[in-house]
Amino acid sequence: MFCVPSALNQIQGNIFGSFDNRLSLLISFLLPISTLLIITGMYVLNDLFDADLDRSNGKTNRPISSGKVSKGHALLFVIMTNVIGLSIPVCTNNLLGILLTSMIALIGILYSLPKVSLKDTYIIKTCAIGIAMANSLLLGASIYLHEDIGADTGNAFRWISGHLEGLILYPIFAGAMLFIMVFVTSPLNDLGDIKGDRETGRRTIPIVIGKKNTVRLCLLITIGIAFSSWMFYVTSNSYNEGNGTELHNNVNSISIALPLAVSGTCLLIIFHLLNVLKKMEDQNYIRESVSKKSMPLHLLLQLSLVIGCLLQ
Repeated sequence: MFCVPSALNQIQGNIFGSFDNRLSLLISFLLPISTLLIITGMYVLNDLFDADLDRSNGKTNRPISSGKVSKGHALLFVIMTNVIGLSIPVCTNNLLGILLTSMIALIGILYSLPKVSLKDTYIIKTCAIGIAMANSLLLGASIYLHEDIGADTGNAFRWISGHLEGLILYPIFAGAMLFIMVFVTSPLNDLGDIKGDRETGRRTIPIVIGKKNTVRLCLLITIGIAFSSWMFYVTSNSYNEGNGTELHNNVNSISIALPLAVSGTCLLIIFHLLNVLKKMEDQNYIRESVSKKSMPLHLLLQLSLVIGCLLQ
């Protein structure tokens, strides 16, 4: 959602007349592949360390826990995806992109690495996933963010930036929404693993506060996400109206499409959570609902942020 407008800006700037611009355009489209590779590798690394636990939780359909893929091949895959993923932002020649991808990779390693294992540390586990998600989103804007944002560029990226006292409002809001959304999807995912997690001594949100309280917490967070989108809309537009044309050149008004899209998605998530609450004792349903409904709804929330962004 942030790579495309940066690339469009380069096209407007007579991109085909400059090799540097052509290379920058290519890199803009490759940045999402960087996070895809790194995080995919980290999922495989987590499965590698959790192979025995997955078997005890009944997840025998996974390649590593079932023995279909050897641990050596899995480790080679992790190394290759991370090396390639980290190499892409290096080519962008901006420090912010390198720092963001390095942090994503570091979180992925510390998340699964024995003796550190962030995934075994209650709230820290969910925070780590949320930070990685937010960093992945901000990476798309890193080509633009590392430049002098105070300059009057007058470019196509202006509709997404929203300058205010050196802050990029829209990326920060979108990153915060994805960070918070992890506190819905991650605990739901843990609901299906309570038995195995308890046997290995892990403290997850469902184990600490209970299954029903976990779903209620997810409901509260989802309502908060919808409410915050309207607060962001009202605050942004009120601030513009009260500060005249000069500020409007620097801070974009937020389209009503943003809170409407986010709220619509949150409503679907609420219906799903209420259904989960009714079938709390059906462990198979809980486990299947995460992959078939919870994660798609998470992706739908990201799409709603994109829609709100494009209609600025």
